[in-house]
Amino acid sequence: MKLVWDSQQFKVQIVQTDIYIAPNNCPPFSVKAIVEEQDTSLVLEPTDELPEYNDSRPVWYQANTLELQKVYRPGEVIVKSYNPIRLSAIVHDLDCDPSWKIDWIKTAIKNIFSFCDEKQLASLALPLLGTQFGKLKNKAFLKLLVSHLLLNQSDYPQRIWLLVSADNCQRVSEILNPLVVNFQCK
Repeated sequence: MKLVWDSQQFKVQIVQTDIYIAPNNCPPFSVKAIVEEQDTSLVLEPTDELPEYNDSRPVWYQANTLELQKVYRPGEVIVKSYNPIRLSAIVHDLDCDPSWKIDWIKTAIKNIFSFCDEKQLASLALPLLGTQFGKLKNKAFLKLLVSHLLLNQSDYPQRIWLLVSADNCQRVSEILNPLVVNFQCK
């Protein structure tokens, strides 16, 4: 028996962009770019598993290597790899408490969509930034996303896949639908 995800069940349209809410393992369509939530030093792992480090070099060498590593600015979006394009949205600084700020997430959203527009990327997989490694509420991220899409209308991306856990799809949809209606009525 195979479970089929109804991608139309959790779909909303904002201007000319279709937004699908679906679990990480049930893509509603193929994507040209995937975004991950990241910090200024690129140390956050996108999974819950801790990587195995079998580094036999002395601790002082490892510490110096980390210290010399490039540090990115909060809000910056960098290309990590291609096919599909993997983007790291820098929305955390682990030296800060809390590690995220609304302005950083807002800037990252702007930069993600500028990149999609510049590269004419029709589809994007996007997590709810600030919610995976930070304590940002889903509703706060969704407000930023809806606001950006309404204020900065663009041809790209045409489809967005919001990456959420399977048990969170209904809740995210229940938050997103009224937000879209309320923003569009203003």
